[in-house]
Amino acid sequence: TFHHDSLLHAAEITPNNRVKYTLVNKDGGFNDYEVDKALISIGRKPSYDSLNLAALGDVTITKGKLKRDQYNRVKPFNHIYACGDATTDVALVNVGELEGRACVEHMFSVRPEEDIIRSLKMYSSILFLDQEVASVGLNEQQCQRNHIGYRMARYGYEFVSRAVAMNNTRGFVKLIVTNDEKMQVLGVRAVGAHASSIVDLASLAIHNKESAFKLADLLTAYPAVTQGFQECLRMLLGSSILKPNVFPGLVLKEWSPNDFGRGRAFPPEK
Repeated sequence: TFHHDSLLHAAEITPNNRVKYTLVNKDGGFNDYEVDKALISIGRKPSYDSLNLAALGDVTITKGKLKRDQYNRVKPFNHIYACGDATTDVALVNVGELEGRACVEHMFSVRPEEDIIRSLKMYSSILFLDQEVASVGLNEQQCQRNHIGYRMARYGYEFVSRAVAMNNTRGFVKLIVTNDEKMQVLGVRAVGAHASSIVDLASLAIHNKESAFKLADLLTAYPAVTQGFQECLRMLLGSSILKPNVFPGLVLKEWSPNDFGRGRAFPPEK
């Protein structure tokens, strides 16, 4: 379990050598957890001391971050830009490069401004743990919170030929699509060797708003871990040679909110 936007309130080692900790969530509530092991990542914050920002006067810093507009300009100025770790929206190298390129394009490009806006809603993330963890797009909890009906297929690494050949079958691929006739790709989660390769493939599919039907004709390399992504598509389309929900590593399910109708999720009435 990963806890984002949380503050560690207390932590202790229990008599049975487990970790018990209390987090303060962004709403101010307290949540208690007890696990075998816990990793605390305190993150980092930008250092503005040498920039003499006070000389600018009206620069706004909220929660340690420079306030920017949609074109990465430091509010309220039109000629000062900030990107990457200077803003810490997402402290990743590829995000910093993307924002830096967007700044330069906005300064000198003749393209319309609306074409230069960079969205980070669908950025990919990778965690290099004991087993590689990679993700892109929405997960099940996010779909449920936003009342988005979905179908989910999970394909275990024990059925992926490349993982079997590497003698490392710990892991899985999870594919989430809309619960309608199109079955548009919403998100992917992958755990295991070369998980980032699967997410790179899924990232393009999400960006292009591809459907499971169109992606089903995709011919991936063999043997490769991307087989897991392809087999998830086949499970969703009912064309897999392995029957879902018979083996523990093959899971197929769907979820719809109470207000689900006509193939689309509607927000709850206020």
